Amino acid sequence: MAPVVLEYETKYTPIYTTIAHLVAAIYLTYTVSLSLYQAYHAIRPAAHTRERKHKRHLLVPIFGGLALLALSSDIYHKLSYLTVSYKVWAHQRGVVVPPSFFVTTTNGSERAPLYLSRWLTDTPIYLDAAEIVSEKARRYWWGNQRALATVAWSMLLAIEGRRRKIPYLWAYMALAQLVNLSFAQNLFYVALLLAPAPVEYGIWSERSRIKRAFNWAFPHKPQNWFPKPWIFTAVLTVNYIVQYMFSFMAGAPAFSNFAILSRLLTFAPVAIPRIIPQSWGTIHRHPHDAYPTYTKLFRRIAVSSALLFTKATLTGLWYNLPDSHKHRHSIHIPFDTERRTNWERTTSAAGKILGSMSDHPIVALVGWDVIISIVSLGLWAAVRAMKVEDILVSCVPYYRTDNTTSPEAVVKSLVEDGKQEQLDQQPYTLRRRGLRTRAGILDVSSSKEADDESPLPKKRGRPRKTRTDPDQEQEQELLEPEHPDDETYVPPPEVEAEVAEGDQLEAEDEWESAALAWGVTALAGLGAASAGVFGGECIAR
Repeated sequence: MAPVVLEYETKYTPIYTTIAHLVAAIYLTYTVSLSLYQAYHAIRPAAHTRERKHKRHLLVPIFGGLALLALSSDIYHKLSYLTVSYKVWAHQRGVVVPPSFFVTTTNGSERAPLYLSRWLTDTPIYLDAAEIVSEKARRYWWGNQRALATVAWSMLLAIEGRRRKIPYLWAYMALAQLVNLSFAQNLFYVALLLAPAPVEYGIWSERSRIKRAFNWAFPHKPQNWFPKPWIFTAVLTVNYIVQYMFSFMAGAPAFSNFAILSRLLTFAPVAIPRIIPQSWGTIHRHPHDAYPTYTKLFRRIAVSSALLFTKATLTGLWYNLPDSHKHRHSIHIPFDTERRTNWERTTSAAGKILGSMSDHPIVALVGWDVIISIVSLGLWAAVRAMKVEDILVSCVPYYRTDNTTSPEAVVKSLVEDGKQEQLDQQPYTLRRRGLRTRAGILDVSSSKEADDESPLPKKRGRPRKTRTDPDQEQEQELLEPEHPDDETYVPPPEVEAEVAEGDQLEAEDEWESAALAWGVTALAGLGAASAGVFGGECIAR
């Protein structure tokens, strides 16, 4: 009896998933790039000064170039990974592999076919990529760095992106998952340099039916509204528990669920401020009033990231088993030879962790993503108006600095000390509130009452002008009430929250902040350093 040839069943779900991944990455990149282009041509006059223009023309190409470098690295290493994955599949099934995927000929006349649909049906490429990074401790060291940095960056999107009214915050986070973290981060750095950006357009514009239905279901919150800290703390706790269990689940049946859950949890800080009710948050009278909450959140992120980084580092250093560099794709990696084994025996444990980038293209993809993110993080800390104290107070527990005092006390001390130049750099609302608290020092109200009760008769004609100090005139203008009937009028939080807050220029000690960011990265990992820099970004204004 002749053998029966079984027909091969092709599943189209993996094929559609791969195509959707590629299309979504291209569409989101186009959408974000177009919004940045419109933001560049819609810069407000207050931010178009000569100094700011010079800095913007210098920094936008730098971070844009880092984004292109990250995108190029991602494309190259992903193509290398797909090539190796196809060769492994073909070797297991005895399929002839063409010498080149672009010139599919074997002897000049015959064409070796590519069984892409069968390969995608048999090979879960996304699950394989996650398992290859997590199945060895020294490879997981790189993946753990990127995962922890993504958690810290999601809080920056939720706080600073919402304050700057940057559109498509969800698109930046989606690009971090579809492409890589460093690509999305550098695009967001460019968005911060060009903020505030124009409103969303297309199907996401305020006039579209989709956006109107979304706004009806989840209405906008006031400007200075912020969720209660316990909400973010709960989400961060679940996220770090998943990251802790991630390395132990490699090869387990539930590993795919952990991989999907860890990616979905990174979107939670961006989505929470929009979907939760307004009663679950607090409306701050001034943006500076939320600084203690920001500091506590980023400190928790820094401490949790440092602990998980220490655990991954110690595990990677302890892991030194024979043939630990080998994996199921070793037969198609030119470095996996006996000579490499001899080299492995003579290198240190730290060298093995850093050298694990050459184990597999997908590990190299994650490693270069972490390296580019570290470089861009240090440069961002250097060019922004954040001090060393701002970074330390956001990542070091129990660290105290004078910058954490209330804004009213800061303005009051500047007025008392006569530091007019520093006082002029403070926002208008802060100066007005600080001068109100100094009413007893200026004694403006008492002098006014003394003029009204003067026994001298008033003369006819035009009153004579008296010369006054210009600084006193400015203080008098700031002290004038907005409503003549009520001199002690204080605007409600909803009204005062609408006052836009200006951005400061770059700090003088630029490279000191960058050196601190890179130093924290070396000691506590990229996640803790990102928490310090991003926390300093949120409070350094």
